[in-house]
Amino acid sequence: MALQRQRKVANNLKNLLQKRARQLTNECSCLTRLSCRKHQIVHVRDICGDIGEFQGLFRHNVTAYREMDAIFEANGLANMVISPSDVHIREDNGGKYLELFANKVLPFELRDATEAAWEHFSGTSKHMVNGSLYEKAAKNLDEPYTIIEDFTKETFYNNSRADLKVKQVVRRYVEANRDIVIWTARISSTAIKHKML
Repeated sequence: MALQRQRKVANNLKNLLQKRARQLTNECSCLTRLSCRKHQIVHVRDICGDIGEFQGLFRHNVTAYREMDAIFEANGLANMVISPSDVHIREDNGGKYLELFANKVLPFELRDATEAAWEHFSGTSKHMVNGSLYEKAAKNLDEPYTIIEDFTKETFYNNSRADLKVKQVVRRYVEANRDIVIWTARISSTAIKHKML
């Protein structure tokens, strides 16, 4: 009898906590959406002058392309047909590296899917997912499917916000049976703010 009452009290408390969590999520979600919308118009200026500061990112991009098959093989992704995704952080002489793996079987023609993916990676909409842009400079290089970008972004997660300065190289490699988009970036935080949204 006492055990049943304790179970009932525990279940009631659990239900109250879940209800309150849903309520807080709903209350805060409108604020998150509002903060995303405040910088919807982004003026992208052309990068002028020396692009020498991007040379290290170009080298990392080419190295990632060359090592990609070995990395996929080592992580068991080379012959997968299911849709896994995984994230690894590794450290090396050059610093810390974040490796993201994703393999998704899509119900579209390869060419349509690859063009849509490139449109996403080469546009500004990818920056709007978890924050907003302050400013952005980009340049399409003479090499096909190569873009360099220099931008400042506000990003947020839970109750924290950060202002980030980003330099990145986005390059697409088109092969006979696959399309590869490799993104390399140097990111530094200029300000971190811990406050409620």
